[in-house]
Amino acid sequence: MKNKEIVWLVVAILVIAVIVGVVYYELNKEQLPPSPINMADNQVEILVGTEKTGVVLAPKTEAGLSYQQVVDKYKGYRFQFNDQCATIPSTQTFKNGTRVMFDNRTAEQKTIALDGKGYTIGSYGFIILPLSARTLPHTIKVDCDQQYNTAQIYLQK
Repeated sequence: MKNKEIVWLVVAILVIAVIVGVVYYELNKEQLPPSPINMADNQVEILVGTEKTGVVLAPKTEAGLSYQQVVDKYKGYRFQFNDQCATIPSTQTFKNGTRVMFDNRTAEQKTIALDGKGYTIGSYGFIILPLSARTLPHTIKVDCDQQYNTAQIYLQK
C-alpha cells in the first residue's frame, strides 16, 4: 500500500507541475509583434508621375490629372521627401486601407521602404500606395535610401 500512495503522490505532483508550467508559460510568453504590413505586389497600385510633364501614368482613378491635382487630391495624405530624405510630415495616423501619396521632390531617385518593402520613386516622381495591416493598431516604419525610420505611419481601425 505504501508504494501505491507514493505513486499517486508523484503523479499528483507531476500534474500540478505541468499545470503550473503551462500557466507560467502562457503568462510570460513573449508577445509577437503585429503582422507585417500587407502589401503584396498584386494589392499595390503604383502611380508614377513627374512634375515636369504633369502626366500621371496610372490606373483610371488618377489618369490625366496633373501633379498639382494629385497633390490637391492627397492633401493630408502625403509624405514628401527632400534631398536629405527628411520626411514631411514625420508621423501621421490613418485608417487601415487608406491610400497615401509618397512624393519625391528631388532631382535624384529615392528608394523608400515601408516595413522593409522597397519602392523606387523617380526624380520628381511619386507613388500612391494603399496601406493596410492584418493586425491593428500597427506602426509602419518608413526608410528612405540609407536612412532608417525617417517617418512613422500609425494605422488604426
